[in-house]
Amino acid sequence: MTALLMQSNPFMVYMGQELGERGMDEEGYSGRDGRTTIFDYWTLSSFVSTDASALSLEQRYRRMLHIAGESRAAYGGLFFDLIYVNRDAALFDQNRLYAFLRRAADEMLLVVVNFADHPIGCSVNIPPHAFDFLRLHEGTFEADDLWSGEKRYVSLSPATPVSMEVPGYGGRIYRIKLSAGQSC
Repeated sequence: MTALLMQSNPFMVYMGQELGERGMDEEGYSGRDGRTTIFDYWTLSSFVSTDASALSLEQRYRRMLHIAGESRAAYGGLFFDLIYVNRDAALFDQNRLYAFLRRAADEMLLVVVNFADHPIGCSVNIPPHAFDFLRLHEGTFEADDLWSGEKRYVSLSPATPVSMEVPGYGGRIYRIKLSAGQSC
């Protein structure tokens, strides 16, 4: 999710990656090395499996790729890293969380990714410099979490962090329509 939504460059998904393929068969010329082969044809076990967890991973990749291709902010927006301003924040675990903003036209994405195996409650600070760079105005805005489908209201202000719970090995991708906000 992080690599896909951070930049505007192409994102590559290797064969079997969307199914969680580990590449631990002894295929082709290489042996058991953690890579799938590009030199000959091989049947990856995850392609013939009906394991529910593999299907779930494929659905996650499909959803991520759909979000990246549909959101103007994701595929062509400005990027603003939020880690420097949250580094010493009491309610932000910089060792397990990563946060950034993307903006294009009236759409902004607030992306927070959790690299831990358990949910983490956090508060994300958005500094005044982000408001200047992304030309944001303070206010309360409706936000759709593109990952979970939940809707909520988000107050954007340098003085008030955005609080949320981020699921383990997951994230929040809040799409905020800036033109539909209520000014402070």
